[in-house]
Amino acid sequence: MGDYGEGFVHRCGNGREQRMLCHDIVCCIKNEYPEFYENFHYIIVESNPHAREKQRALLASLEIPEEKVSWHTCTEDGFSFGRMRGCFLSNEFVDALPVHRLKMKNKVFKETYVGYNGINFCDIDDVISGPALHGYLKTNKIYLEEDQACEVNIGAADWLRHASEKLDEGFVITIDYGDTRDRLYHGNAREGTLRCYHGHTVNRDYYARPGEQDITAHVDFTNLINAGRLAQLEVTGFTKQSHFLIALGMLERLRDAKQDTGTVLKLKNLIHPEVMGEIFKVLIQHKKVKDPQLTSLRPLSSITLNAR
Repeated sequence: MGDYGEGFVHRCGNGREQRMLCHDIVCCIKNEYPEFYENFHYIIVESNPHAREKQRALLASLEIPEEKVSWHTCTEDGFSFGRMRGCFLSNEFVDALPVHRLKMKNKVFKETYVGYNGINFCDIDDVISGPALHGYLKTNKIYLEEDQACEVNIGAADWLRHASEKLDEGFVITIDYGDTRDRLYHGNAREGTLRCYHGHTVNRDYYARPGEQDITAHVDFTNLINAGRLAQLEVTGFTKQSHFLIALGMLERLRDAKQDTGTVLKLKNLIHPEVMGEIFKVLIQHKKVKDPQLTSLRPLSSITLNAR
């Protein structure tokens, strides 16, 4: 993080992840980077009072001063805290934002709405809902083949704009599953990326078990890159999660944990190409930082593992 330790803003897709990631980051900085810790303040963006109390209880076990961590909210008007130097981090947050489902029909974009046929919920294709979507399609130059579908996440651009408004100098780190637009919608990818997750299984039955399954879409990182540039956020780097973690020393962690089978399996899942290593991507953007050189983006060929 270098000198950018005056603020660290964190937002996750669910409360448990938010609690654990905050706990681990604060604990690591406190134990391994004490000088940085002295100038460090952690902001959790969380509106749910119940989730906040759980977070407070977990962090209490660290016995850190109350002024080190604070809670704030984000509305359509932006974040509730002031301007800062530091880092914004979102982990599996963008994929949890609502999306618009679009489809090409007779060479015209249509939006897919939720309808009701008297028995069940169903899809209804109709005209696009508003000017924001038309603007998005024009700005991002979206082109689909006949009957091809895609998802549009307008809220992601708002999130980046709000982050940039508060960021005087520093970084925005987005970790999520997805890819660039050309990879998301190439070849046979005609049905879009919207998926349901229930009981560790994946399905496309969007109207089954309402309220009991997660519905998410892959993150279009091209959208985040374009939206970031409009908000004065330059691209520092874009890479797979496996590269990001290995560059930060994951192989050393694996070696040190070789006697702890449970930890080894968890670490391997984070970098395995068929689990989380390749489907999860990391986008790092910066503002008013001259020629940033980050360890997490270094070439893997530069990494050497010392024998023990």
